[in-house]
Amino acid sequence: MVIIFLMATLVIASNDEIKITVNYMEKYNELSKPENFDPNRNAWPDLQKAFEALVPVPKDLGTAYKSWPTDMNQTQLKLANSWAEENQKAIEYLIKAARKPYSWQHRISKDNNLMLIEMSELSQYRTASQILIFKAKTLANENNFTEAFKTLNSANNIGSFLSGRSILVEQLVSIACRIAVARTAIEILHYTEPDVDDMLKFQKQIERATAKHPINLDFTLERLTLLDSIQRQFTDDGKGSGYMSEEPASVNGLGSVKIDRAEIVNLYSKEFEYITRVMQKTPAQLHEQNIDITAYTEGIIPGNPFLKELSTAYNGLHRFSYRCRARTDALIVALALKRYKIEKGQLPDKLEQLVIDRYIKKLPVDPFSGKNFVYRKNGDNFILYSFANDLDDDKGSHNPKWAIDGDGDFVFWPIKEQ
Repeated sequence: MVIIFLMATLVIASNDEIKITVNYMEKYNELSKPENFDPNRNAWPDLQKAFEALVPVPKDLGTAYKSWPTDMNQTQLKLANSWAEENQKAIEYLIKAARKPYSWQHRISKDNNLMLIEMSELSQYRTASQILIFKAKTLANENNFTEAFKTLNSANNIGSFLSGRSILVEQLVSIACRIAVARTAIEILHYTEPDVDDMLKFQKQIERATAKHPINLDFTLERLTLLDSIQRQFTDDGKGSGYMSEEPASVNGLGSVKIDRAEIVNLYSKEFEYITRVMQKTPAQLHEQNIDITAYTEGIIPGNPFLKELSTAYNGLHRFSYRCRARTDALIVALALKRYKIEKGQLPDKLEQLVIDRYIKKLPVDPFSGKNFVYRKNGDNFILYSFANDLDDDKGSHNPKWAIDGDGDFVFWPIKEQ
């Protein structure tokens, strides 16, 4: 997405000086294709049918469908239920697709230009997530927890299809869908009393999905997109060098200086190698090691306007991915705590007791502290939170924006403004 924006501002140099020597579309399809691909296990045909049948959120409903059913007024609830009924066929296809291990489609575009790949289906992924999540809430509100968690797990699996080796905008949609699933599951625990067996099954499903589809950003295909754009906008002397002419660079506000092709390829290779490595570090690790992603990448590409805008986005992308990871891990802990309380008649004094009594295999680490999520008993209830972006303990003072600006923690339980 960032590269698409960046490349859209550049004017193609003289066609008679440009040589398209690499078919990056072919490489794109090879790299995005799942290992040991089996068409019979591919969810994409079922997703296509679901997307064709999907009915978008009614304008009159607005965002009311995000509320818990009992918090809607009668008009909103009637409209939302009608919308769900209209989507019944789509929901059936979505649940069928969610049972499969991956979704892959062979990409094509005019002149094999990666910048021209159409991804109109991304909005359908969002709509699919919205309808499945509303359906899960409705089922849970009716105390049909088995089907509620089954539907919610389907939403999580479909969102996970876009993770891993995919284009960055697909990965961001995936993260958004998985955040919505984690938030909804916490709502179900807040508004209802699910059975222990249903919670255990759902907990294991989320654990498996997280292990199979880690919430890590992958820049492999983004790199291909950049390289394809370079070969289409820079001259090629046959030795790896060339230039974007001064005139188009000046027209696009990039100054009158020539931009060297070999320099850009070399600088971005360094940046790509660095970002791939540093994105695996948690916010707590970056803080401990005194790493500033933006400052470092701008140091790699000083004064190069072609790549400068790309470098400024990395911090935001990093935070977004780790917020998703924290939400998902906190959900697993909350499910284990709820199960423990029902079966033991009380909450554990410490989170470590969940591991000792086999309610969870291993305690996840808060990526914003490098330690366990903060947990405290509060009478019959408990508080569970992350240090959030300011990387310190504010005693559970909730900041719904994850303390991006200012102080605060992010409280998962009890439920707060999300």
